[in-house]
Amino acid sequence: MPSWNASDDQSDLERRQFYRSLAPVFLLACVPLLLLSPRDYGVFTAFLMLGLVGLSIVFGILGNRWLFVSILVGTIGAIVLLVAVPSLLRTRPRSVPDESAAVSNLRIINTAEITYLSSAGSYASMQRLVDVRLLDDTFTRTRAGYSYTITLDEAGSAYTAEAVPAPVVTRSWFASTSSTSPVRYGYYSLQDAVVRYSMEASLAPPGRAGQPVR
Repeated sequence: MPSWNASDDQSDLERRQFYRSLAPVFLLACVPLLLLSPRDYGVFTAFLMLGLVGLSIVFGILGNRWLFVSILVGTIGAIVLLVAVPSLLRTRPRSVPDESAAVSNLRIINTAEITYLSSAGSYASMQRLVDVRLLDDTFTRTRAGYSYTITLDEAGSAYTAEAVPAPVVTRSWFASTSSTSPVRYGYYSLQDAVVRYSMEASLAPPGRAGQPVR
């Protein structure tokens, strides 16, 4: 029969205490990585964070820190449920630019301007059209990935309505960053109610800048 040795129990206790001390150290090592800007994230950073969290859980188990492990695993599970799953289920983000919608929205603006002209004798600003309820207030914000503006001449006898691609905003836990919109084209319309491609060559098909949309 093996004899009981107090030194073995002491050694085991010291080993568990060592593991307990390491568990939060690896978890705290993830904090600087969370503060990185989203554009600095990469495959290496993601695997590094997963490795550090995994080591924290392993050392928590070896050190019998079951409360610590339970809280950590529960937090990770909650993050997955609240962030990852809704992202997978969302078939199309609301901020995704829609070029066909931009053309349709400019035609809605044209209809509102014609309606206002028939009653007031002049064209109106975007805010005025919203105030008289010919347009809803979503036109004053980013709508389907585009920003909409109306520019009037001094007499209100002419206008230019534009649909300009809005920057795409990416959000993380600590910061928001904007990037160039992935849409190809911008659009505008005059009081003739014809929707045309942007006058900027970079926002129109080759050779079609300022030409009507077919």
